[in-house]
Amino acid sequence: MRNFEVVALKMDLSATTDNYQQQHTTTKYEMSDFLKLLRYLIGVIKEIGLIYLEFWKYAFKITGRATWVDYWGPVGLHYIFIPRLLKYLDSIMPLTIKINDTHFNVIPCIVWLILMVPTFTCGLRRLHDMDYRGFWNVFTLIFPLSLAGFNLFPIGISNDQNPSILGVIGTLIFGVLSFLCIVVTFAKLGIGTRGPNRYGPAYRDYNHSQTNIQ
Repeated sequence: MRNFEVVALKMDLSATTDNYQQQHTTTKYEMSDFLKLLRYLIGVIKEIGLIYLEFWKYAFKITGRATWVDYWGPVGLHYIFIPRLLKYLDSIMPLTIKINDTHFNVIPCIVWLILMVPTFTCGLRRLHDMDYRGFWNVFTLIFPLSLAGFNLFPIGISNDQNPSILGVIGTLIFGVLSFLCIVVTFAKLGIGTRGPNRYGPAYRDYNHSQTNIQ
């Protein structure tokens, strides 16, 4: 009877040891997966930071290429966070000017003017990445005017009392420019050409192999 109890006790200890080892192994795998995920997230954050720094570093560069992420990453961040930042700045230090009894907020104008330069040049390189001429990106600079003209188009053609030919022609031109701006913007969603094209080597591969863009 005593021998049977000893054997049963050994079996219980063996089962307990196996359960402990299994739990320890499971915990080890869970920690390993967590560390892998953490390293991946840190890598993504570093890559986003690198892309955003390059967006400003090459603000005045109109040659070379830029990938989909190089353009839409910073632009997307700006459209998400800049309006909220401007709203906060306006709440703590409103700065307006008065022109013809109309008040204009100065801070948004300054911010968007600053962003206009790197956004334009990066968009130009984005078109280069798809082997398109960067000239087409010029239409995105006149988007506010073309959009205003497109909105005024119905007014120009419906003025029956005193129709203005110049007004109709002007609104038609701005409407066409607005359409071209939309086309160019959607074109930037395309995938770049594989390997080198007439505007240079593939930007992301080349940029990771050297410290600057030629």
